[in-house]
Amino acid sequence: MRCLLAARYVVSDIIMGPRILSTIGLIFGIIGVLMVFVWGPTQPTLTPGVSLGLENGTPIDDSGKTVAYYNREVEKRRKTYTCKSRIGLILIMIGFGLQLWAVWLPAKQINKVDVADPTQVSAEFKAERHKTSQDSDQ
Repeated sequence: MRCLLAARYVVSDIIMGPRILSTIGLIFGIIGVLMVFVWGPTQPTLTPGVSLGLENGTPIDDSGKTVAYYNREVEKRRKTYTCKSRIGLILIMIGFGLQLWAVWLPAKQINKVDVADPTQVSAEFKAERHKTSQDSDQ
């Protein structure tokens, strides 16, 4: 029971700690930037010249691919790139949000459990546990 209470206390401090939130935010931001870099939003083509329009049934090469088949492949690829780049942007926003949350989190003024030896519980924590056990006995 004592170890469970100490573990719960340590885990709640670690999960909601500003360092952890900031670190998770940085990781989300890095992953998001990499996703946007690889699958970034498409840019307009700025190449000069005129392209020829072909009908949907026109074969493109010797493999028998038609213009319609090629257009379907391009549309699938465009949707995949758009989806992944939006996920990347969302991860970046979540990362910034977590970092802001970590900065504005109030600092806890509670005696913490010694991380080197989690079985050593602070005096305040022991008193709180003793008080709750007396309340439950009544």
